[in-house]
Amino acid sequence: MAHGENFWVAVDQDTVLGTAGLLNIGHGDLALRKMFVAPGHRGKGPGVAAALLAAALDWSAANGFARILLVTTDQFKAAHRFYE
Repeated sequence: MAHGENFWVAVDQDTVLGTAGLLNIGHGDLALRKMFVAPGHRGKGPGVAAALLAAALDWSAANGFARILLVTTDQFKAAHRFYE
């Protein structure tokens, strides 16, 4: 969490439900990294993924970052739909 970076872990008691991280890539930009949600908690409407992304967006705005860049591959179709 140094250099304008942060990482979140969504938990339910002792179970990790998801993670999200922001990596400072310079020039006021961040990269969304390590965005994962446990299979049993995906696609359930507003939930773990939405909460993690909201936390990342809120934190980046509060810390003066203007852009979060996302890189993913074609194989992650559900991720594409979520980010859109």
